[in-house]
Amino acid sequence: MADEENPKMDEVPVGGLVVGDGEQATEEKPASTEGKAAEGSTTVAGVTMDGTQFPLALILISSIILLIATTSSPGMPSMKYSYEKYAVSVSSISLILSFIALLMHKFAGSLYDKMEKHLCMTMFLWSFIGACFLTFRAPFTTTSNGYFAAWATVYGVPWQWVWILRRSRPTSGG
Repeated sequence: MADEENPKMDEVPVGGLVVGDGEQATEEKPASTEGKAAEGSTTVAGVTMDGTQFPLALILISSIILLIATTSSPGMPSMKYSYEKYAVSVSSISLILSFIALLMHKFAGSLYDKMEKHLCMTMFLWSFIGACFLTFRAPFTTTSNGYFAAWATVYGVPWQWVWILRRSRPTSGG
């Protein structure tokens, strides 16, 4: 009876492949790929992102938090007007650059491949210098949402750089 239900009892699934006695390995295709993330991708709140998009999304979200924290900081109005503009521009420019990078990655992949290193370096320098000013001078000299958002923005850029280097590394033929 068991042989009728499963006529190929000698087949053993190995890493998505079915290997049987003397048969060639064939890849099993799942009936439905719904809800399954592709290899190298991450699913957050039902949204699937590949390794390149995830750090950009981190930068985007932390920039939004930083913008809110900067504009609602109680210590901000007492500062000089030009420094207030700079403090808001740190998060605004990071937000715009990460949003543009996400759009380019999604809709203009070849353009993104050409520009990703330049965008990454620009975002790193901008967010690192900005985080230093915002957390060492004012308004986030103590730990708060703005403090962590400023450094999370900086952290996302090297993470993005790692994905760029992984993709551009030549594969060794053997």
